[in-house]
Amino acid sequence: MPPLSNQPRQVVMLLIGAVLGIALIAWGSTDVRGKFVFLGILGTVALYLSFIRLTWGLSFLAVAMLLSPELTFAGASVPGGGMEVSRPVALRVDDFLIATLAIGWVIKSAYRGEAYAIAWTPINKAVWLYIAISVSATILGFIRGDVRFRGGFFFNLKYFEYFLLYLMVLGIVKERGQVERLLRVMLVVFLIVAIHGLRQVPSGRRVFAPFDTEPNTLSGYFLLIGSVAVGMALHSTSRLMRWFCYGTVGLALVPFLFTRSRGGYLGLVVAYGAFLFYGKQRWRLFFGGCVVLALIAIGWVKLPKSVVDRIRYTFSGGTQQGIEQYEVGGLALDPSTSARIGAYKSALKVWLRHPVLGVGVTGTGFIDGQYFRLLAETGAFGLGAFIYLLWSIYGALAIVYRRSPEDSVFKGVSLGMLCAFFGLITHALAANTFIIIRIAEPFWLLMGIVLLGPRFDGWQAEFLRSYRHGDSDLPRPSGPRGENGTGGGSRISAGVVWPPPPQSGPAPIGNLPRFPPR
Repeated sequence: MPPLSNQPRQVVMLLIGAVLGIALIAWGSTDVRGKFVFLGILGTVALYLSFIRLTWGLSFLAVAMLLSPELTFAGASVPGGGMEVSRPVALRVDDFLIATLAIGWVIKSAYRGEAYAIAWTPINKAVWLYIAISVSATILGFIRGDVRFRGGFFFNLKYFEYFLLYLMVLGIVKERGQVERLLRVMLVVFLIVAIHGLRQVPSGRRVFAPFDTEPNTLSGYFLLIGSVAVGMALHSTSRLMRWFCYGTVGLALVPFLFTRSRGGYLGLVVAYGAFLFYGKQRWRLFFGGCVVLALIAIGWVKLPKSVVDRIRYTFSGGTQQGIEQYEVGGLALDPSTSARIGAYKSALKVWLRHPVLGVGVTGTGFIDGQYFRLLAETGAFGLGAFIYLLWSIYGALAIVYRRSPEDSVFKGVSLGMLCAFFGLITHALAANTFIIIRIAEPFWLLMGIVLLGPRFDGWQAEFLRSYRHGDSDLPRPSGPRGENGTGGGSRISAGVVWPPPPQSGPAPIGNLPRFPPR
């Protein structure tokens, strides 16, 4: 394949033509055939980009996560739990982009005669355990008749997609500069989504993401990327980057309030508390929060009336036909909260029928709460595996944040992800946060970026040793960061593989150690 520098005009012309073609087809396609043509052209462009440079494909995917439409092809009626509901099987452009990028990764590796290694990380075991339990529960549910094959298959496929994206980030990104470019793309998309939200504020309706209709989804996305932006700003050495991050977060705060997502508000409080506990300049953050609260208390800064009304509405005590009203501490809850509690009670009844593995994924009606849905669909084993996964994620984030050098981009990203993690597990009390595609995909992409930190900052061996994997077999890094391929712009291998490939000599110190994880 000729070098990219020898064919810039051809590449640019192809990209422009492809984008115009995609736009025209997207504008006019209303039937299933038109949608498949649209996806075919988009997949071809993504495959070409991936073959030229895989990180271009990742950047393309980072844009599509929030700025691509959802395509609904068929419905899947779900009979389980006495809460029958029709769930359309919706596929989004980024579903096809992930598959195309994975194919491009394999093809390019084969073309260059390279091995595409699967990186071992401390959370792999927990992810595989969760996926195995989810698939097993769904198969059992299909055998019993609680799950329709099409719905269960596609939902499980989505869960696997998230982990595939995480593995691809670890395998594809091989230079520190690529990490920084990918983060800049995500911040620009964050800015675009914030502006899109601002444009909706005057309408008086709840704000939602592009090509979406669910405000709760947008609140979770803002929690995630906003926290990462604050973390980057606290540890960035670039004044321009700090101001861009703070400015974008300040801009996004307005549409975030107008999502009127009570789960989002609670998640924001928890994420802020996590910044106070873990973050740098915590007294400055604490003082800033106190000033804002004081200004609100004395009336100099007023929250929007719709936001205040939304919070008060929780304890309004209103009634709605067909919804049982519940009380908490003597206060009557609004119909929306009462309906959610009713769904939780129904989920517990479904779980009691099959307490070990549940009724299977999509075997229940819609349950707007991650933990109760998991309990009903995958049982006690599934919920336990999910909690184990969350614990593994927390441990990895905490170690990377604690050990990363102060001048490393990974210090700020890991801090933001750590605080976002606490906000999101709170948000998940009232939403299916960790399986919503517009939240889960950016989350797993950023998890991949965070766990690249030990590799690029030159302490990969200590990181793996923290989890007691092959203590005596691990090479010890030598030399300052940036030497011997441990940092800077050095190119390094994709990851740990098992069984280990044959090696003619010792691996460079920047490579991940090749050993079987115990």
